Amino acid sequence: ILNEGIKVYDISDPSQPRQISSLNLNILRFVTVSPRTIVAEGADGVIYILDLSNLPAIGILSQFEIPGPIAAGSLTCKDDLLFVRFMRKVVADTTYAFDITDLKRPKRIFNYKSKGIPFYSFNEKLLVFMGIKGWDGSSNATGNFDTNIYEIFAISDRSIKHIDDIQLKGIWLSSVLVLDRFVYVAREDAIYVYGVNV
Repeated sequence: ILNEGIKVYDISDPSQPRQISSLNLNILRFVTVSPRTIVAEGADGVIYILDLSNLPAIGILSQFEIPGPIAAGSLTCKDDLLFVRFMRKVVADTTYAFDITDLKRPKRIFNYKSKGIPFYSFNEKLLVFMGIKGWDGSSNATGNFDTNIYEIFAISDRSIKHIDDIQLKGIWLSSVLVLDRFVYVAREDAIYVYGVNV
């Protein structure tokens, strides 16, 4: 609750929810790491990693500040990696990735200026950004551009490295799915499948 902090309720009896914990943090959204750990985006631009193992006393394992407003739906966690997209100059123009294997000491392993690349998808092996080639990310006039770009990064040993790009003529911002070492791109005329050697 934005002006009252985090409230935790026991709903084992659905007819009588019972508050069992409270923490005075203004939180915008939660991302689950494990049954007893969550990542929380604070209204103050701070990311908190919370320990729920003792619910009457929620603990803060770590916290760190993001240098700009976090884009909607752009706090994602998977396989001990936490991705955050945020705004420096335009919406979602920068992406950080943190290794959160040690929840008390998150380590930033990736810093990418993704201007004009507004969407992304990832799994434990690949990270793919999708956008418009040459677009500055702020202009509404995209009619001067005619190519989508899909920037592919490999994830390995807690490092993330750019390995290749896919460029397709025509602007079609649609779904991108990453499964194992394959990238699936949905376009208006077909679904394209790319195998990636990493």
